[in-house]
Amino acid sequence: GYAFNYLALLPCKEDLRDATFDFKTRVSFGIWNENEVKFTGLYRCINCDYQEYLGSLKIGYTPKFFQAINLHTSSGRFRVDGLAGGPGSGAATTPLLGVMASRLVNSDVASIDIVGTTPTISGAATGSTIGGYIRYLR
Repeated sequence: GYAFNYLALLPCKEDLRDATFDFKTRVSFGIWNENEVKFTGLYRCINCDYQEYLGSLKIGYTPKFFQAINLHTSSGRFRVDGLAGGPGSGAATTPLLGVMASRLVNSDVASIDIVGTTPTISGAATGSTIGGYIRYLR
Protein backbone atom coordinates (compact mmCIF):
# COMPACT_ATOMS: atom_id res chain seq x y z
CA GLY A 1 0.00 0.00 0.00
CA TYR A 2 0.86 3.69 -0.06
CA ALA A 3 -0.33 6.96 1.45
CA PHE A 4 -1.25 10.47 0.36
CA ASN A 5 -0.19 12.83 3.17
CA TYR A 6 -1.65 16.28 3.75
CA LEU A 7 -0.27 18.79 6.27
CA ALA A 8 -2.00 21.83 7.78
CA LEU A 9 -0.02 24.32 9.91
CA LEU A 10 -0.95 27.41 11.87
CA PRO A 11 1.59 29.82 13.39
CA CYS A 12 1.00 30.20 17.12
CA LYS A 13 1.36 33.98 16.88
CA GLU A 14 -1.83 35.54 15.52
CA ASP A 15 -3.04 39.15 15.65
CA LEU A 16 -6.78 39.21 14.87
CA ARG A 17 -7.31 42.91 15.69
CA ASP A 18 -7.49 43.96 12.03
CA ALA A 19 -8.08 42.36 8.63
CA THR A 20 -4.42 42.26 7.62
CA PHE A 21 -2.21 39.34 8.53
CA ASP A 22 1.20 40.95 8.54
CA PHE A 23 2.94 38.27 10.62
CA LYS A 24 5.05 35.90 8.53
CA THR A 25 7.16 32.87 9.34
CA ARG A 26 9.39 30.70 7.19
CA VAL A 27 8.28 27.07 7.43
CA SER A 28 11.45 25.00 7.03
CA PHE A 29 11.33 21.25 6.31
CA GLY A 30 14.01 18.75 7.33
CA ILE A 31 13.39 15.41 5.60
CA TRP A 32 15.09 12.07 6.30
CA ASN A 33 14.61 8.78 4.49
CA GLU A 34 14.58 5.45 6.36
CA ASN A 35 18.39 5.25 6.03
CA GLU A 36 18.72 8.62 7.87
CA VAL A 37 19.85 10.44 4.70
CA LYS A 38 18.82 14.09 5.18
CA PHE A 39 17.38 16.35 2.48
CA THR A 40 17.26 20.09 3.23
CA GLY A 41 16.61 23.42 1.60
CA LEU A 42 12.84 23.06 1.40
CA TYR A 43 10.83 25.93 2.88
CA ARG A 44 7.71 28.04 2.40
CA CYS A 45 6.83 31.48 3.77
CA ILE A 46 3.38 31.60 5.37
CA ASN A 47 1.32 34.15 7.27
CA CYS A 48 -2.10 33.02 8.52
CA ASP A 49 -2.28 29.31 7.74
CA TYR A 50 -0.75 26.71 5.46
CA GLN A 51 -2.12 23.57 3.83
CA GLU A 52 -0.22 21.30 1.45
CA TYR A 53 -0.32 17.87 -0.13
CA LEU A 54 3.21 16.78 0.76
CA GLY A 55 3.66 14.77 -2.44
CA SER A 56 3.51 17.98 -4.48
CA LEU A 57 5.73 20.09 -2.18
CA LYS A 58 8.55 21.52 -4.26
CA ILE A 59 10.47 24.78 -4.21
CA GLY A 60 12.14 25.98 -7.38
CA TYR A 61 14.22 23.16 -8.83
CA THR A 62 14.28 20.95 -5.72
CA PRO A 63 12.89 17.44 -6.23
CA LYS A 64 9.63 16.43 -4.59
CA PHE A 65 11.32 14.76 -1.59
CA PHE A 66 8.06 13.45 -0.15
CA GLN A 67 7.78 11.05 -3.08
CA ALA A 68 9.46 7.61 -2.81
CA ILE A 69 11.28 8.03 -6.12
CA ASN A 70 13.20 11.03 -4.73
CA LEU A 71 13.37 9.83 -1.13
CA HIS A 72 15.03 6.61 -2.38
CA THR A 73 13.24 4.57 0.32
CA SER A 74 9.62 3.63 0.94
CA SER A 75 9.35 5.59 4.21
CA GLY A 76 10.92 8.44 6.11
CA ARG A 77 10.29 11.22 8.59
CA PHE A 78 10.28 15.00 8.56
CA ARG A 79 10.56 17.99 10.89
CA VAL A 80 8.98 21.39 10.41
CA ASP A 81 10.25 24.58 12.07
CA GLY A 82 8.76 28.10 12.04
CA LEU A 83 11.84 30.28 11.54
CA ALA A 84 12.77 33.89 10.92
CA GLY A 85 13.53 34.63 7.28
CA GLY A 86 16.43 36.25 5.51
CA PRO A 87 17.15 40.00 5.39
CA GLY A 88 14.12 42.05 4.39
CA SER A 89 11.67 39.14 4.55
CA GLY A 90 9.89 40.23 7.74
CA ALA A 91 9.51 36.57 8.80
CA ALA A 92 9.80 35.80 12.53
CA THR A 93 10.37 32.65 14.57
CA THR A 94 7.17 31.08 15.92
CA PRO A 95 5.88 27.79 17.31
CA LEU A 96 3.57 25.93 14.91
CA LEU A 97 0.35 24.03 15.53
CA GLY A 98 -0.29 21.27 13.02
CA VAL A 99 -2.40 18.33 11.94
CA MET A 100 -1.64 15.72 9.32
CA ALA A 101 -4.19 13.69 7.39
CA SER A 102 -3.16 10.55 5.55
CA ARG A 103 -5.21 8.76 2.94
CA LEU A 104 -4.00 5.14 3.11
CA VAL A 105 -4.49 3.03 0.00
CA ASN A 106 -4.16 -0.74 0.25
CA SER A 107 -3.59 -1.90 -3.31
CA ASP A 108 -4.37 -5.56 -2.48
CA VAL A 109 -7.91 -4.92 -1.31
CA ALA A 110 -8.46 -1.54 -3.00
CA SER A 111 -9.58 -0.07 0.33
CA ILE A 112 -9.02 3.53 1.30
CA ASP A 113 -8.73 4.63 4.93
CA ILE A 114 -8.31 8.20 6.17
CA VAL A 115 -6.30 8.82 9.31
CA GLY A 116 -5.69 12.14 11.11
CA THR A 117 -2.77 12.68 13.47
CA THR A 118 -1.32 15.50 15.46
CA PRO A 119 2.42 15.81 14.92
CA THR A 120 4.71 15.32 17.90
CA ILE A 121 7.07 17.95 19.23
CA SER A 122 10.51 17.49 20.67
CA GLY A 123 13.61 19.46 21.56
CA ALA A 124 14.23 22.73 23.33
CA ALA A 125 12.53 25.99 22.41
CA THR A 126 14.61 28.17 20.12
CA GLY A 127 14.52 31.80 19.08
CA SER A 128 12.39 34.30 20.95
CA THR A 129 11.61 33.78 24.63
CA ILE A 130 8.01 34.85 23.91
CA GLY A 131 5.81 31.83 23.24
CA GLY A 132 2.73 31.76 21.10
CA TYR A 133 -0.10 34.28 21.41
CA ILE A 134 -3.44 35.32 19.92
CA ARG A 135 -4.28 39.02 20.07
CA TYR A 136 -7.89 40.14 19.64
CA LEU A 137 -10.28 43.02 20.35
CA ARG A 138 -12.57 42.82 23.35
